Amino acid sequence: MGLFGGRKKSAETASAPMQDVGPKKRPDKSIKERAPRSMVPKRIVRVFFWCFMCFIFIKGCVSFTQGTKVVHQTINYGSDKPVIDESIKGFAADFASEYFTWSDDNFSERSSRLAPFISNISQDAGLKSFDIKGSSRVLSAEVYDAKKINDSQVDVTVVVRREVTLPQDNMSSAGGPASVSAVSNTNMDRAVKKAYMVVPVTITDKGPVIRSYPRFVTELIKGETESQAPGPSITDTNILNMGKELTESFLRSWYDGNLSQLKYYYSDIANIPSSVTKSNFVFDKVDSLNMYKVDGQENVMRIYASIIVKSDIGESFTNSWTLDVTAKDGRLYILSVGDGGSSTNDSTSSSQATSESDQVTPQPTSSNE
Repeated sequence: MGLFGGRKKSAETASAPMQDVGPKKRPDKSIKERAPRSMVPKRIVRVFFWCFMCFIFIKGCVSFTQGTKVVHQTINYGSDKPVIDESIKGFAADFASEYFTWSDDNFSERSSRLAPFISNISQDAGLKSFDIKGSSRVLSAEVYDAKKINDSQVDVTVVVRREVTLPQDNMSSAGGPASVSAVSNTNMDRAVKKAYMVVPVTITDKGPVIRSYPRFVTELIKGETESQAPGPSITDTNILNMGKELTESFLRSWYDGNLSQLKYYYSDIANIPSSVTKSNFVFDKVDSLNMYKVDGQENVMRIYASIIVKSDIGESFTNSWTLDVTAKDGRLYILSVGDGGSSTNDSTSSSQATSESDQVTPQPTSSNE
């Protein structure tokens, strides 16, 4: 029974219809809620992008309507004064030399010397040959001033010093003995003349040329200034004596070119010149000396000294020196040389040398040659 019963049960189980088995359901888990992503950053980017594109579009339209715009940029370094080539100045100086050089026995030779300089004017450059008496020899021709009129025109002022030789009976018409330095020499007199001449130089593709007559101008009048002391005047006799002693010793070594001796007179070793060349002039003496306190600089005094120097042939000249000094350990020492301007001492004018071309003014670190 048991055996058949078991079989019957198995048969029943086998004959029973099979039930549909659906997909397995996942366990129902709660879904976490998430906040939606913000769109603000993207919107900001879009706004900036379209604003930029609109700006480019508008700028392009404005540029198109205005057309091509040329922008000129000028950068000035230092002085904006037009630079005039040195060759132009030299050309004018050479012309002036030939212009004032002639001889009464061979005046035509002057025209051949002027030919390389001039064009479209007379071969004598305006000088009337029938009025010439005697001869003229140029001693020096120096450029005094140069002005650029335009891109093709430069006016060069040249000062010419020349020696003229004239018959004695013509000296009165040339200005008289009172206005010239005349030396009698076998019925001929010599005089030194000076003239300021403006040479109009035209610049061409092939070089400079003179196409119009030169003109003479007067010498500039010297200016006037009022001397101003740097501070209160020093009247202490002891300090003045120390200042004079320092000036004598220092300048004597300076003119001798004695650098090792100069080192003892400087307050700071950094201010000592690297080299000093022996001058062609010899220190003689201190002619006059004034001392002042320098406003705003404690313990600094300024020496204005007029000294006498002599050339190798015994000529005497007055030179002006300015020394800034300080007191230390009962002595005066040099701070700087030549920084204080012109001297306020007017009493030395009577001892100035009368020769304008031979006046000597030594400068630091250079020889008076």
